[in-house]
Amino acid sequence: MTTTENLVIFTWTNSELAKPFVDYFSRQIHTKIIATFNNRPIALTDTIIPVQVDLQNRKETQDKISKVLQEQQLHDLKKVYIMHMIWAFKYEWKDQIPEIDVDADGIDDEVYGSNITVFDNIYDIIHTSLFVNDFNHKQLYLFNIWSKRDYDPSIVPWKSYAIVKNMLRDKFRILSNQYPNIHSLFINASTIDILKERQLRPFGEYNYRLSIDEVYQKSIKELPNLIWNKEVEMFVDHPKYSSVFQYETLEDTHNRWVKEMWI
Repeated sequence: MTTTENLVIFTWTNSELAKPFVDYFSRQIHTKIIATFNNRPIALTDTIIPVQVDLQNRKETQDKISKVLQEQQLHDLKKVYIMHMIWAFKYEWKDQIPEIDVDADGIDDEVYGSNITVFDNIYDIIHTSLFVNDFNHKQLYLFNIWSKRDYDPSIVPWKSYAIVKNMLRDKFRILSNQYPNIHSLFINASTIDILKERQLRPFGEYNYRLSIDEVYQKSIKELPNLIWNKEVEMFVDHPKYSSVFQYETLEDTHNRWVKEMWI
């Protein structure tokens, strides 16, 4: 039986952004992929193990992922990758109340849950099952793609999304600082040309959007040699702006998005 040296866990495996990364890891030797999904089934292969699971449900995630881990031959495991792709995004203008905010913390619950809760649930089960008794002999790699202009939630009309991004950035950085064998890569990308983005902003400037392949190619060059915590910025030069809209005001951004969404 072939040994498993690399284990890769994908959230939102069916997404356009995940596909080239799934293909890449599928070609690597001694590698197994846990491909989580919600509704659209994923085919079982020699490399890919599909798992239908609600990743926001802690117990369900624990039960299903633990079962898969127990069934695999992971004695020779050396590297684990958590490939956490982009999840829920909501447009919020100025003081707009979040659409769903049961705990009244000012952050949309769907945005928080699909990004932070999902990551926490996956990380906790991996740490508990694979690292707690043999931590120093394995390397853990954390990966996420997010948007570029979210460092300050007050200057973008998607406050919940920006707050949650910074929370996840902090988690990556803290874990990489705390443990020498945890490495993290955070991709800060300008608009990526995916179907969901075209549906959201059908009148956007597609000539100035990153392609999925551009994001994939640059990301995959960073992952194999990743050490500690690293952030990489990706953007397409625009003749009207310096460093991709960095000089836009909140109102400028809102007006541009309104035009691109509903012209």
